[in-house]
Amino acid sequence: MDTLPPLGAFIRPIGPTRFGYCLRVLRQIDTAEGPCIEGERWGMESGRPLDDGHIQRDHFEYLIPTLVPGVWLKTEWSRLWETEVYFRLMQTDPAGQMELFA
Repeated sequence: MDTLPPLGAFIRPIGPTRFGYCLRVLRQIDTAEGPCIEGERWGMESGRPLDDGHIQRDHFEYLIPTLVPGVWLKTEWSRLWETEVYFRLMQTDPAGQMELFA
């Protein structure tokens, strides 16, 4: 399970279109289809996670690690749309998190 994003981390999709959401990793699951995470959908603003009023659980993503640290390939999307979508680990700095409690 070391090949999946860490629990509690935020990851964002990267692809040919611009995505306005990110996922917070809730669980790592080892399935017959491959490594999977359960995530919680969050909005994004200025590259940071944002409670946009549409936070949803139960997002399951099958991810394959790439050669780039902190980047995973979303497998089923690639086959469906014939384009590659990746998820990248988001860097959340302590100062940004402190603002939530100020």
